[in-house]
Amino acid sequence: MADIIRAKKSNYFVWALLVLLIIGLAGFGIRSVGGRLTTIGRVGDEEIPIDAFARILTRQMRDLSQRMGAPVGADQIRALGIDRSAIEEVTALAALTNEAKRLGISVSDERLARAITENPAFRGADGAFSKAAYEFVLEQNGLKPAEYEALLRDDLVRGLLQITVTDGIAPPDTAARAILAYLGEKRDVTLVILDESALPEPLPEPDEATLRAWYEAHKDAYRAPEKKRISYIWLSPEMLKDEVTVSEEEIRAAYDARADQFNKPERRVVERLVFKDRASAEKAKAALEAGERSFEDLVRAQGFSMKDVSLGEITRAGLDEKVADAVFAASEGAVVGPIEGPLGPALYRVTAILPRVETPLARVHDKLAEEIALEKARDRISEEMTPIEDLLAAGATLEEVARETPAALGTIDFTGRESEGIAAYNAFREKAIAVTRDDFPEIGELEDGGLFAIRLDEVIPPAPIPFEKVRDRVRADWRKAEVEKRLAPVAEEVRAALEKGGSAATIGRGKVLELTNLARGQPVPDAPPALPERIFALEAPGAVDSLPAEGAVYLVRLDRIIPFDPSTEENRRNMQDAREAIRLRVAQDAFTLFTDAARARAGISLDQRAIDAVISSIR
Repeated sequence: MADIIRAKKSNYFVWALLVLLIIGLAGFGIRSVGGRLTTIGRVGDEEIPIDAFARILTRQMRDLSQRMGAPVGADQIRALGIDRSAIEEVTALAALTNEAKRLGISVSDERLARAITENPAFRGADGAFSKAAYEFVLEQNGLKPAEYEALLRDDLVRGLLQITVTDGIAPPDTAARAILAYLGEKRDVTLVILDESALPEPLPEPDEATLRAWYEAHKDAYRAPEKKRISYIWLSPEMLKDEVTVSEEEIRAAYDARADQFNKPERRVVERLVFKDRASAEKAKAALEAGERSFEDLVRAQGFSMKDVSLGEITRAGLDEKVADAVFAASEGAVVGPIEGPLGPALYRVTAILPRVETPLARVHDKLAEEIALEKARDRISEEMTPIEDLLAAGATLEEVARETPAALGTIDFTGRESEGIAAYNAFREKAIAVTRDDFPEIGELEDGGLFAIRLDEVIPPAPIPFEKVRDRVRADWRKAEVEKRLAPVAEEVRAALEKGGSAATIGRGKVLELTNLARGQPVPDAPPALPERIFALEAPGAVDSLPAEGAVYLVRLDRIIPFDPSTEENRRNMQDAREAIRLRVAQDAFTLFTDAARARAGISLDQRAIDAVISSIR
């Protein structure tokens, strides 16, 4: 709830709640927890249904899996703190519902019905609400209408409570101005790059004694990190795909099943801005046509962001007939309307036209064949998992398992920096980092459906790399340091010239660049990453700084500070965006504090037995 803060009491706010609710219904899968457990506890007088906790838990697992780029298993719930996060969220929701009831906040049956009928997820082919579609979506998510409507009513009530708490929050402009004054400041500088070519005489070639002396003085830079010598078995779909047979019938069936992916109708990328009445919409359209306001200005004036009004990529079937006729007749960039739509009069902007796509089977034949082969290979791996687990459980070594199964045996000196072969898998890397000599090999699953097991053979401590193996690195490092040292007197001459106001024509040393309108954080061409920060640390025009790095010396003089100008059209929009971002952050923080206070006032009691039952039921 705290992430869904809007300034206006609009249908978009409600839609956001509905979308989150529908998405939250899908999970990894929950087995029946059995018994008569129905709640995991209560907040005040509000019970916390066991199903609500299960939905939030599985949604958080799914979200974390997407962020990590790897599946999160049931065995990682407690290790990653997902259970604590889910309890935090579900108790917050219960606290808000309890507080709303205490304050007497409710929604009417009419408002509930309107929220359901306006939800795009429940529309039929004609674009209107369909009872059949409504019941089908709920059935797919394991809900009965009464259950869903109770959940939705609570969500709508919490939405009203959130609006009550956050509506009207308007931080002063001081914060936005201060942030933009800092971020929006730009600078003009003169940059002088001194490299080896600026030395008064060529750098001599170092002899063996010089390089060895450098090596001894900087030995810590030439040490091999600690390594874990790990043996492993590995079975991946890629290893088995050539052993399975894929028929032409299977390829055709896969193509037909994904026909909507390979053959797409003409589409448009569309933005829709809804108005409260037709007069407001027509007035906005007139201002747009007269060049007085941009579409973005109209969106902000309605209290929305561009994300709020985006419909994304859409086909004719996704729009009402009148809207579709106008939108699909428009050119790219055109704004059409106002047209009466499901939410009222609206303007529609076409931001891109995507032509019809037709992909014949011949073009994707080999790709589909490989995908089917890999899927069949995954099935084979699933069949091999039990025999491998049985062998390991019986005390077989990895070498013995590799001889008796299709799994491949390998070894790796693992430092954590490797990224090829089996070390490219996050699951393997996590296991390799944690493995100890006391651990027995256990089956783990890889992201592509493969399996593996590992054994730590020995830990190889950090050790110096012999000089002979790093001689070229030593030579390169010596040369960089020696160039920087010999450039020091040259740099002092250039610094003096810069401080006296010297120009590119008069400095006469190195590569001289005059850079204008540098923004804070903007990389400087041909310069080390640390230089931009040094530029913006200079306090006044005329100040000079130098930075030796990578066999060169970089000298920079601040020529001009260009303050943020709030009067330009672009910066006025930036000010509006900054105000809105700060308002949203303050509103979010305020609502979080309100939620915490409501939870503390009501009191929380939890049934750990029920919580454990839900966690153990995750599959």
